[in-house]
Amino acid sequence: MAVLAMADEQRFRALVDDLSDVDLEDFLARLLAYEDNIAPAAVLPGCTVLLELYPRLRTQSRGFLDLGPEFAVDRVVLRLLRRIGDEAERTRITQQLCGTITGFTGRIRLLWLVGRRSNPDAERLIPLAESDLLYQQVCNQIRHATSAQLVAERDPLLLLTEALADDPADRQDVDQLLLDDSAATALLLSAANQVHSQTLGTAAIRSQPFLDWPALRTVTGDDAVLAAMVERVAAARAVDVEAMAVVELARKYLAGWRPADSPFSRPDPVIRQAHNSPGTIFSPSVIGGGWPALLIRTVTTYEVDPAWASQADISGAEFHRRLTEFLGGIPLADRICALADACSLPTDASAWGPDPDSQQSVGSAVQRLNVGPESEPAAVLRYAVFLPGNHGAMKLITDIAVSPRETTDAKWGKLGLGELRDALDVALDAVAGPAVDQLVGSIYGGEMPPRSTTELYLEAGHGQGGTDRTSTLHDLIDLDPLGARARADQPALQGVFAVDGDAPTVTTQDRRDLIIHALIRMALGWGYLDAKAALLPLGSPEPAS
Repeated sequence: MAVLAMADEQRFRALVDDLSDVDLEDFLARLLAYEDNIAPAAVLPGCTVLLELYPRLRTQSRGFLDLGPEFAVDRVVLRLLRRIGDEAERTRITQQLCGTITGFTGRIRLLWLVGRRSNPDAERLIPLAESDLLYQQVCNQIRHATSAQLVAERDPLLLLTEALADDPADRQDVDQLLLDDSAATALLLSAANQVHSQTLGTAAIRSQPFLDWPALRTVTGDDAVLAAMVERVAAARAVDVEAMAVVELARKYLAGWRPADSPFSRPDPVIRQAHNSPGTIFSPSVIGGGWPALLIRTVTTYEVDPAWASQADISGAEFHRRLTEFLGGIPLADRICALADACSLPTDASAWGPDPDSQQSVGSAVQRLNVGPESEPAAVLRYAVFLPGNHGAMKLITDIAVSPRETTDAKWGKLGLGELRDALDVALDAVAGPAVDQLVGSIYGGEMPPRSTTELYLEAGHGQGGTDRTSTLHDLIDLDPLGARARADQPALQGVFAVDGDAPTVTTQDRRDLIIHALIRMALGWGYLDAKAALLPLGSPEPAS
């Protein structure tokens, strides 16, 4: 009966509405048995009804082997879409569904099903460029949604995490949304879950509550905002047993506690907004009067006590001596010289010393090293220490200007992904490695301010710095291993990535994990939706010698 009704949206909707929420999952499972009897004409009306069912699904887990109730809807929708043999027709149906379904969850999961998620083994049901465009549209709508819209969704935290990952800078409306008690409560409740564990040889199954803390921190954008949100929920829902249980768990997280059996043994880093791109601060165009073919930048920012900042002074020969000693003790210059040598470029590097083209003052110290002759350098390295002024944060910046002048572009050719990873590693080590604490501590009398962000940038010379340079990241980095590109008509010009300062960076493996995560996010932005398969192996530990 349901199969026959599916071609008529109103009739199928009435039939599904008559089912209890308890019977819904069983109904969806039985519907699969009649897949071959469903006419292609029933796909659009059927999917329209099914994709609106997510809010009705159970929220409790059924244990170890439970794939989640969402899977029950997903697989029926996927089977229905596969009934349409023509890609153009599937694309039209997907576009229409995205235009008519009111719920964000249904649209996001539909686009995952048709191939928007980065998975080389997934079947692409519509063209990559189209799924990418539709995904950006729904993410934009989520970032600007009302409280009522998000509270009605099954998992508002997941939706906002996905939407902010698409554009971390577009969060003004999200920040306002966090001030709404209903939205704050819904976000906190959707972060709560249970992890199940069982000791080998026993029948007992233990359940441990946990919070998706990385997602909460990404959406709130600041631990102080998150703490205030938790207390606001506590005040608004003081008699709500479920809400107060999550509030108490969140308070424990804020105090530093973490569950031993948390599934986030190595969680994704908490995404932050990037503020120190080459186009906004410390421009590389002063190097030789133009923009390099490729600029690799890493930045760390620190929250400095105003009392410390007022006493700090990094002017004069003594600090520059310490800075030169620090830079000579890390592998930054050696690694870039090795890359240049592999391209048969000159590697007679100069010594680190104060950059003659940068202002040296009480609050800024900049050093520079040329790889190759000054008249035609293969690369120029700069390292900057900027103290906070009346406001703002302390900054450490590493810049690697690859091919500052066009005369060496052809010799550099294209960096491999492994070479790019290694260059980012030494640049990140210079601002966030284990030796940095001693440098920063020396500025503040042994005190170490907390790191607020870690940022990574890739910038091509295309049209930058008032020049007519035309190089893109595709010209400078071998991106072919990342697979097909969804937006072939839009060249990759920059990559931007920023995370919370507590992302680990002490060991090489810590930095590699962060770099690979950054490159995957950048590559998705460039349209390489299958990038994860090529990039994840680059984060693997080096084999033992």
